Amino acid sequence: MKKKTESGQIVIILVFGLVAMIGFVALAVDGGQLFSEQRTAQNGADNAAMAGAQALCREESVSAAALATALSNGFDNNGTTNTVTIHHPPASGPYVGDDEYIEVLINSKKETFFAQLVYQGDFEVTTRAVARCRLSFDYAVLALTSRNDVRGLEITGAGDLSVIDGGIMSNSTHPTQSLYVQDAGAVVTAEVIHATGGVSCSGTCDPPPEGGQPYVPDPLASIPPPAVQPQPLQSSPTSSNPCTTAGGHPGLAVNQQGNRTVTLNPGMYCYIQGGNSIDYVLNPGIYYIDGQNSGAYGIQLTGDSTLSTVPGTGVMIYLSTNAGRVYMYGNADIDISACRSTDPGAWCVGSLAVYSGMLFYADRSYTRTISMIGNAHWDAIGTIYAAGSALDLSGNGVDNNLSSMIVANTIRLGGSSNTVVNYDPGLNVTPPTTVSLVE
Repeated sequence: MKKKTESGQIVIILVFGLVAMIGFVALAVDGGQLFSEQRTAQNGADNAAMAGAQALCREESVSAAALATALSNGFDNNGTTNTVTIHHPPASGPYVGDDEYIEVLINSKKETFFAQLVYQGDFEVTTRAVARCRLSFDYAVLALTSRNDVRGLEITGAGDLSVIDGGIMSNSTHPTQSLYVQDAGAVVTAEVIHATGGVSCSGTCDPPPEGGQPYVPDPLASIPPPAVQPQPLQSSPTSSNPCTTAGGHPGLAVNQQGNRTVTLNPGMYCYIQGGNSIDYVLNPGIYYIDGQNSGAYGIQLTGDSTLSTVPGTGVMIYLSTNAGRVYMYGNADIDISACRSTDPGAWCVGSLAVYSGMLFYADRSYTRTISMIGNAHWDAIGTIYAAGSALDLSGNGVDNNLSSMIVANTIRLGGSSNTVVNYDPGLNVTPPTTVSLVE
């Protein structure tokens, strides 16, 4: 009788042991299958999100690109074994409603093997990925110098600097004043305010500046200087005089005074100067300032004078390494626009499309100060680029409106002027894009 009881206990133990073994096998086999499916679905979601972001950068169908990539990763969105959901902009997470981001969700059902003994049904995995297409020119105001003994961006007066839809960056490695705001009355606003070195803001900086940020390479370093331009046609016998530039090229020297309007044509110049209410109107094209050995200025404008472009057209002003200083002051009014390759009749097309959106281009070896000061007023549409120069935008009591980027070796704002920089990707020179997986 005792032996019979013991044998019954052994059978029970064996049954429980067998169930446990089946459980371990189910956990090992089906758990491994589930983990593998999770990883496969996550890869599929990541790849689909990246493909959608790339399509967004190319202005193609985001959904078509994401679904095609999901299919190539084994998820055909059949509604039975898997579903692929695309949200542009994302419907959840920190980027809800932001058009720069694409959200992809993949739900996949996996048939079980041993687990069917204890669970009837499929195992499901749900994965999510978010990718971003963004123009790489996030910084609308960028000081390029990496020196540790100079300030990259300094604001020494009570004026305001407002950057809309873009950031501020100083590459200076100055330990305490890479980005320096001296006056308590100054107000600086942007999406981000960054510096490689230390920061000092006595005024209002919103958001607070962040030092210790990575160095940002020159985003326009690949843009070549324009070809040497021919001598322009004179618009009138008195508007300019023939000259030989410092580079040995035939050009025009312009220095007009007195209450009148003078129209200038694109081409090679020794200098352009004007005062006493002279109004220069620039026809569309490239204005190549090559300097003259006896000339101290490349461009000088003062005395209530104006510089403007023909409405609906655009120009690029290029300063060669030989060009003289740029000095605009004394109530000068600058109202000029860059060429855009998308505009009808634009000259910046074909091989010249690299200059689409470039308004002011100082050669990288040009190191003279560019001064736009003393109540000079700016309404400029296009990128201002002076990689080797100090750019001084100081002034008093005026509102300056600039679009879309300011890139210079160092940047200074003094006085009480209010400067607004509107970051407009459509105005950037051949804007490259970056695609990144953020979630």
